[in-house]
Amino acid sequence: MNHYFILLLVTTAYSCQLDSECSSGEICNKGQCDHKSLFPMTGLEVLSTFLIFSMSGLAGASGIGGGVLYVIFFITMFNFNPSDAVALSQFTMVGTSFTASFIKIFHRHPSRNRPLIDYDIISILISPLLIGTTLGVMLNITSPYWLILLILTAALAYLTSSTVISAKKHYIQESQGLCNSVLIKDDIEEDLNPNLQNIYAIEKQILPLKNILIIISVYILTLFSSLIGGSKTFKSLAGIEFCSEIYWTLLGLFIGILLVITLGCSKMLIKKYLVKVSYGYEFDDKDIKWDNKSCIIISCSGFFAGMIGALVGVGGALVVSPVLLKIGIRPEVLTATTSFLIFFTSTVSSLKYLISGKVNVLYGLWGLAFALIGSALGVFVIKAVVENYKRSSLIIMVLALALGISTISIVVYGIHSTISQDNDFGFHDYC
Repeated sequence: MNHYFILLLVTTAYSCQLDSECSSGEICNKGQCDHKSLFPMTGLEVLSTFLIFSMSGLAGASGIGGGVLYVIFFITMFNFNPSDAVALSQFTMVGTSFTASFIKIFHRHPSRNRPLIDYDIISILISPLLIGTTLGVMLNITSPYWLILLILTAALAYLTSSTVISAKKHYIQESQGLCNSVLIKDDIEEDLNPNLQNIYAIEKQILPLKNILIIISVYILTLFSSLIGGSKTFKSLAGIEFCSEIYWTLLGLFIGILLVITLGCSKMLIKKYLVKVSYGYEFDDKDIKWDNKSCIIISCSGFFAGMIGALVGVGGALVVSPVLLKIGIRPEVLTATTSFLIFFTSTVSSLKYLISGKVNVLYGLWGLAFALIGSALGVFVIKAVVENYKRSSLIIMVLALALGISTISIVVYGIHSTISQDNDFGFHDYC
């Protein structure tokens, strides 16, 4: 009988003499059962590689990262336990999100002369997302596998239904001609207020400097915090003892700084929005109206997205996307923005899991490489289809399809593993 849930050898030193005494996907190495090397590959591993390539196209086009799909592949075909599979899925998502975000950086908004990626949304989302990611990684390490699968199933079921409703609503609006906006032309801007002209000029930039500085600063702060804090298997660069009082103090300081940055970004966006209104700025009908309520909703969704994403390996975009769709953001802007966001959060999660000793690097790089290629193909294909049919609701449909496949797959796998496998029901010690 195959065992999809592999006991953590760090805590249970299972001894062996022959490979046949180990679980499927393991070999006997110096008296202990370790996961087999990537090569030579089994038939299921070849199939899983093809599926990662195919599904990364779907994930790149929909902007969700594809984490949950990768988790399932790494569990059922590469024979990793759910906790390690989550860590490997983060590595794979780096490939998916890097390609998708790099391509979309140069795409323009469908109705305004500005980038397709909404860097304002990223600026306010990135800090709470990384706070949630930090806590999610800790929960993943300590949680039993059945709990990870249960949370994953519940989250996917809700998000799938929510996205299907959004897709239907957007499709109806397109059919009624309610999603069309007039493009602001450059030759009109000469007659505008100089302050308003300056706003339009700044928005034309491919990479807005202020937003990029905020994003990179938060990113570097998070990486620095991970390297300074260390883990069970990675010694702190500052010599800090893992789980000591200094460790928890620095972690609290890191979270506090990110909270302050979130508050500062909220005030900046509200002020920026009010200034635009006062100058008579021509908003797109799908632009976010920044106020205290929208800032709180988006920040909170970012926190829970980061935590759930890191806990179960789904990628924060799965949680954030339905929230942003409900607010009214354009699907094209949504997928571009979340792809860019996923790249930062998945690299942070990957580093944290790598530091924690949870990542089989060769398998992680293998998945990353095929996700890079597949994602690029998916982005170009869906862009061509949307432009041909003039229906951006197709993007939401692709997102709903990806979520639906993920939900059905994880439910089937969860039932099968519960009935036929020996599962680990206990919590694990973080320290």
